[in-house]
Amino acid sequence: RHGSGRVTWAELLEPARRLAAGHALTAGAIANLERAAPMLARFPESNRIHLNGGAGWRPGDLWRQPELAETLARLQ
Repeated sequence: RHGSGRVTWAELLEPARRLAAGHALTAGAIANLERAAPMLARFPESNRIHLNGGAGWRPGDLWRQPELAETLARLQ
């Protein structure tokens, strides 16, 4: 951090990059995904990424978005 209270672009992106690299899903996160499922299921990539290819998720499942994590790392 800088003395002015500002953060660098890399520091700003790091929490999102870590989440995209992989994190365990909570019941609340799964409920949010399930509410959005009708819209997400319409698009193959959204279905693959957010709905586990249509298989759904269980609490504790590891949700990884490696492509997003790589993009965020490049932006850093």
